[in-house]
Amino acid sequence: MPRVIRPKLPLRKPRSRVKEGPAFVFVDTVGAPSTRLKKNDAKTIVRRQAARSGHTRRQDESANQENIATLPDSRELIPARKSAPGATSPAKDRYGMWKRNTLHDVPSLGPIPQPLSSGYETFRLRYNFDITDLTSFTDVDLATNAYRLLRDEPNRLVSLLQKQYSSFLAYLPSRYGSSTCLDDAMHCVAARAGQMLGFPMQKSTPSILYGKALNSLQIAIWDGAECTGSDIYCVTRLMVLYELIGPPDTTHLAHHHRGGIRLVELRGPGCYTSKFDWMLLKSQGPSIIIDEMYRKESSMFEAQEWQRVFQRASDLQSDTDCRLWWKFFGTTGFLPGILKDLRNLLEDAPHRCGYSVRSSAILERARSMHKALHNDHVIYQHAAPHPQSLFNLPVSAESPDRIRLRVFFLYTMMYICRVLATLSPSEIERATSEVEAQTFASQTLLIEEVTTKLDPAMAWHLQQRNGLAHSIIQKKEEWFSDNEHGMSQDKLKSFLAQRWLKWENLWRARVLAEELGQDRI
Repeated sequence: MPRVIRPKLPLRKPRSRVKEGPAFVFVDTVGAPSTRLKKNDAKTIVRRQAARSGHTRRQDESANQENIATLPDSRELIPARKSAPGATSPAKDRYGMWKRNTLHDVPSLGPIPQPLSSGYETFRLRYNFDITDLTSFTDVDLATNAYRLLRDEPNRLVSLLQKQYSSFLAYLPSRYGSSTCLDDAMHCVAARAGQMLGFPMQKSTPSILYGKALNSLQIAIWDGAECTGSDIYCVTRLMVLYELIGPPDTTHLAHHHRGGIRLVELRGPGCYTSKFDWMLLKSQGPSIIIDEMYRKESSMFEAQEWQRVFQRASDLQSDTDCRLWWKFFGTTGFLPGILKDLRNLLEDAPHRCGYSVRSSAILERARSMHKALHNDHVIYQHAAPHPQSLFNLPVSAESPDRIRLRVFFLYTMMYICRVLATLSPSEIERATSEVEAQTFASQTLLIEEVTTKLDPAMAWHLQQRNGLAHSIIQKKEEWFSDNEHGMSQDKLKSFLAQRWLKWENLWRARVLAEELGQDRI
């Protein structure tokens, strides 16, 4: 397929909210009973966001006549499927990356799964798109990086849409028609996906449907009993998906994501009893941990109630990769708390009372986590069908679960090794831990290089997360320096603390702050 040239457009910069306040906060648990939301607050804020979003996007698209609360007649906006042309000309707007059909020369994406209801079949034909084809986009942690990679190589989109793996999207055909809120969210996502692939419709259609979905979400949240249901949580995931498949509005994306997190907090571990619930949590869980790391908070998933849920989920899995997924996820949930306590420790003076006790406690937690990851990895390789080590180079395309296992193992080990290289009182353990961190970082980048030729979709998932590996390698000389020799204990503690803070501050500024820094909920 010939390469399709796209204008390289910058990401949309978030609007200033200094005067306006938060643009989209649709779940507020502060001061609320554990089973209820502040209805008036949620209603007001969601309505404000729906109005802002509709106003801004209508201005951008010169569609001021449209009413965001009214769903246009689909027969007027969307021609019949048989009349869809191959590709439209590029447009100089924020959708420019996608305006020409990147699938024009692709005969087929493969068979579309038979929908479970005639209602869903009609929905699919309306936008000439099956929403279950977006499976690859349900496992994205860093949307800004993910979008940049697709903007630079738009033909990669084809391989992403060809992937058909299990996700919460697979459950949507059978749920279509059961919830107005869920249906409206599905419509706005499908419309945006259809538009980015060149299906003819009015430019403002996805934005109008997005506003309608926000209004439906407002109504559902206003109903305190309904807001903790699976469908409402699913809507928050679909709203994130809406931003992921186009040039992301980082403000909207962050607030949709945070709204989903608050629903997870509100629902608690007892609500995850169905496969649909598990798949929803699986799609957001790793992103929640990244968000907690950025906010310097301990993870909600440290709680024993959550750990028991993850262990039960692991025990119920028959697939080896799925079984380890929940084990690794449960273990990774302890990382934000370790990093938070470590930063608090290192920002204090090393001679303060209790410093050594606190340092030893954090060190033991890091060692326990390091051991747990290694042990589970060994058990994983010894269980049938005896999969290869996650450290080895891939030899074929891998499933999203296997890719995520690599991310859990390699990236968490890098971070933990740097913790050990900072806190250990033993010079040899500090040096050994840094060597291990460098080894994991180098291997991670080598895996990325191999997958670029092996499977573009797999490479996309790895590349969007590899800022950590690059940051570790870039600071190699500083962490292997001999400057610590001959220092007094207090000077050594100060040196190690400043080395950690300098490195992590740089990593946070380059990656986490860019992705999450606009979110101030």
